[in-house]
Amino acid sequence: MRRRRVGLAVGIFAAVVAIGYGLYLLGARQGAEAAETDPFRFGFLLIPVLAVAGGWMVEWNEALAALLLAAGAVVALMAFGLSLPALILIVLLGGAALLIMLPDLL
Repeated sequence: MRRRRVGLAVGIFAAVVAIGYGLYLLGARQGAEAAETDPFRFGFLLIPVLAVAGGWMVEWNEALAALLLAAGAVVALMAFGLSLPALILIVLLGGAALLIMLPDLL
């Protein structure tokens, strides 16, 4: 039960950061780049789904939870590039995925 709470806390924090920064970027892009079509413009909405699902899944299936969190880190990199909020998300989600799998790796 404790692992699920910690996993959900990590997932919810990552979701808040991803949604906040994604909405900020959407607002900032409304000017000159509004006419351009970005195929991954709303890709940041996938990060909260992967992060919360991975955090919720920790207690039942550790491998799937680590896979979902690592996928969230990859989507954060694709959606936000190498900005500071993206690096925070990448380190948080990737580190959580590694910590979940650490007992199996040792």
